[in-house]
Amino acid sequence: MLSKKIKFSVIVPIYNVEKYLKKCINSIITQTYTCFELILVNDGSTDNCWNICKEYYKKDSRIILINQENQGLLAARRAGIRQAKGDYLIHVDSDDYCDSTLLEKLYNKICETNCDLIIYDSLIVNFDGTTKRRAPLGELNSFDGYIPKGSLINAILESSVYNNLVIKCAKYTIVDVDADYSSYGRLMMGEDLLQTIPLIENAQCIYLLNEPLYMYCVHQGSMSNTLQKQYIYNYLLVRKRVYKMIKNYCNEPLIIQKFNKYYYHTLVKYLIKITTAYCCKEYKNMIDDIKQNYLIEGISASKKYMSYVEWICYKLAMNKQYFVCKILAKVHYAIFK
Repeated sequence: MLSKKIKFSVIVPIYNVEKYLKKCINSIITQTYTCFELILVNDGSTDNCWNICKEYYKKDSRIILINQENQGLLAARRAGIRQAKGDYLIHVDSDDYCDSTLLEKLYNKICETNCDLIIYDSLIVNFDGTTKRRAPLGELNSFDGYIPKGSLINAILESSVYNNLVIKCAKYTIVDVDADYSSYGRLMMGEDLLQTIPLIENAQCIYLLNEPLYMYCVHQGSMSNTLQKQYIYNYLLVRKRVYKMIKNYCNEPLIIQKFNKYYYHTLVKYLIKITTAYCCKEYKNMIDDIKQNYLIEGISASKKYMSYVEWICYKLAMNKQYFVCKILAKVHYAIFK
């Protein structure tokens, strides 16, 4: 059991969330466990966020401020990580909030287990105030305990629940503090999973804490149904990194097969749906770009990884049959359930 006082670094990237920011900050500075630093990273907000940050900074010596030009969520989080001086790092999105006992319960669990990565549950808070558990499906739904890397990787392939950085408490020594993520640019999706992978790779002991300690807020009008090609590029880039992790840490046939099936199911779905947002020429250029730069080396398209319908759709997309794919997009939800 650990005896020293553990210091947490809580990193909050901020961009134009003045409506929700105070609730987020208040949920952190009123934690029952008080040994922490709060790093507020203002990522070029154009609303009142920076003034709110400065107000709290004057009142609480545990707060550290970073003010930068807008660079996106990934760059904002990396700026906070480089500034962190705590023993353990935690991420909180600026429009969400935490349970008041989050740090206390993490401290107790760290003292009990000496784990260097703890993953906890969260609640989804809808804009009307109703809540529901954001729990994984299957056998991990009510699991509480140590989890092998292979089992966690398998769970990540089955559900996006464990992708999020905001439900992870990571020991500073397993965080890739000096890693350069600039080549990824402004990711529209996948940055949580991208930064989760090194944590899993470097962790010696991983614990799943079956308690919802984070409140993930769904705000009215915050979701977009428009699919952009950058979203597909991001998906493929991040999945390349996932594939590398799988090959290095749990190169099991069943895991590889599960990865391939999900990879192609999602890719085909995106390639069909994207026809609703782009013209024929743009679509064909995108397919060429994907073929040349984004597909994973070592994975060849195979019928064994796809349903018959998915296989037909994949071949049509890769052969740039834009108008046929556009027709298929109209029945998209009937094809890809």
